[in-house]
Amino acid sequence: LQAAVHHRAMEKAIAKGDLAPMYYPLLYGADPNRRNDQKELLLELAIREKQTLNVAYLFCFKASREELTSTGETLSQLARRVRNECTGDEDLEMRSQAILELVEQPGTERLIR
Repeated sequence: LQAAVHHRAMEKAIAKGDLAPMYYPLLYGADPNRRNDQKELLLELAIREKQTLNVAYLFCFKASREELTSTGETLSQLARRVRNECTGDEDLEMRSQAILELVEQPGTERLIR
């Protein structure tokens, strides 16, 4: 039950682009690869919401780059699709490009800490 509560709190944090509510659950062992009832990963939600810092933060807490999304895509495929959908908005393009680099280049999350 506590794991589900932590997961929902982290989902809300991602929707708001907020890191603070994610800190204690992850620090005290919440699974960054846990799926919600819709089988979505926290990383999947953060990528779709274009929340660059949340993506980096989850990688810092050992979220897996190897998990498939709820629709069967790799995280890289999802990040590329999201980036391609952001044409015309420079801020979203930059954020989605940064997310793609975080997903495809392990270790880049350290640059954002």
